[in-house]
Amino acid sequence: MAKKRIPKLVKEDVWLMPYLEDITDRILSFNGRLDTIKKKYGSLKKFASAYLYLGLNYDKRKKGWHYREWSPDATSLSFIGDFNNWDRTAHQLTKDTTGVWEIFIPDKTMFLPHLSKYKVHVISDLGEIDRLPAYVKYVVQDKKTNDFSGCLWNPSCGFKWSDAGF
Repeated sequence: MAKKRIPKLVKEDVWLMPYLEDITDRILSFNGRLDTIKKKYGSLKKFASAYLYLGLNYDKRKKGWHYREWSPDATSLSFIGDFNNWDRTAHQLTKDTTGVWEIFIPDKTMFLPHLSKYKVHVISDLGEIDRLPAYVKYVVQDKKTNDFSGCLWNPSCGFKWSDAGF
């Protein structure tokens, strides 16, 4: 019978010995998932940087907003918010072959002001629902309804500094 390797964590805290099998299983599971991430994305850092691609991000070169959401099983997604009166038909996303849905909103067609509230409307075989985006960076809660919405945090957006009358 092969001698079981005891993780350093358990060696340093003998009170964990009764949980050796569970801890070992979790370490193996973690290492397996980490290997999968490294093979698919190249590194854990690249994987963890998904928020730079997914969610709501400004493109300075194209002068507009990209909104992307990974939802491979959905049949339709739309970008909704106070900027379009929560209209579920105004800003439909398109799906690529990897299950990422996307829309680009150029500044010249619609200005998204600082503190705009937004969500994603999802249609799937399970029905329809307005959801918080998975990669939302800032969330606010409505004091009356207790509902949460994503909130665009971009204080420089549309702000022109002037010290006149300061």
